Amino acid sequence: MEHLIKALDQIMAYCISLNLPMIAGFAPGLAEVQIQEITKNLPFRLPRELVFLYQWHNGIDASESFLPYYRFLSLQKAVDVYQRDLETELDNQGLEKPEDLLKRDEEEGLLYHPYRLPIFQLDARHYYIAHCEPKELRRSPILSFFLEEGAEQQYDSLTDMMSSIADCYANDAYYINKEGELEEDKIKVESIDKQYRSVLYRQEQAEEINKAIMLLEFPELEKELLKWYFPNEPEPVIDVIDVIETVADALTDCRDAHAVPYLLSALINRRINSKLRSSVAFVLGQLKVREAIRDLLDTLEDSSWEVRCQSAAALGNILNKGDTQEALEPLLRRLEDEMDVVRWHA
Repeated sequence: MEHLIKALDQIMAYCISLNLPMIAGFAPGLAEVQIQEITKNLPFRLPRELVFLYQWHNGIDASESFLPYYRFLSLQKAVDVYQRDLETELDNQGLEKPEDLLKRDEEEGLLYHPYRLPIFQLDARHYYIAHCEPKELRRSPILSFFLEEGAEQQYDSLTDMMSSIADCYANDAYYINKEGELEEDKIKVESIDKQYRSVLYRQEQAEEINKAIMLLEFPELEKELLKWYFPNEPEPVIDVIDVIETVADALTDCRDAHAVPYLLSALINRRINSKLRSSVAFVLGQLKVREAIRDLLDTLEDSSWEVRCQSAAALGNILNKGDTQEALEPLLRRLEDEMDVVRWHA
């Protein structure tokens, strides 16, 4: 919890230095036995991060908190809101228990999930909620929740969220306006917050690489899409391949399963330079992507020794005993490769 402790201490220090009115409203933290008593009837356990948050302070008795526009709910208030919404959802669905909601969610995809506790409240319909489980988690994924739209994950953990808030204070993304109220500079906040919202970052990467692949598959769209990428350039002169390679290069760094379909496309596309395709082969091997086996067998014959080398290495990571027959002949051919390093990996 070292990083969470550091972030919370920084937030408190900034609140004090800015002389925010909410300071007087910080409620004393709870003992763990008090937390257990308040949450004993919940169908889940609080993650350790959330326990620590409420040991730090038990909410803020004010209309706002250190997160602009949001109230930091006391644990009892959070439980009350949770139980109210749970009862409403059970009635709406004609169900009796939270477990019934889970089963219905798996079958139909409901907007409400019974293992999520509200901790920051914008209004009666919008919260930041923490995902919990019957078994105690260490980290608590944080989601935004709109009553009519459901939940969307924003941070992998409470620590990431608090670190983002602390960083926003440190870089004046949060400030006091002329009315003496806590305000945010949306552009600064977005820039800082992006570093901590790994979920959104992965989604953006997937979207960017998808657009890049579109450029390759539909050359007639190049000009229009380049204008989308570079709106300030009346006549974009940047090579489309530069765009694609920049995006694909970022994906080879992220080692994320979401990138797999795009990495597979990049591997076999010879309009992309060989160094990048060799990196793609390496990542596919690290991720042990079995869908890549056939393409990697093909790229064993690539004109680039780097691609051949990394394809052989990737196959070594991915192949099981049952795959040996299909892969044997292409790999045997690489034993006669002109490059020592390719022969070694084969």
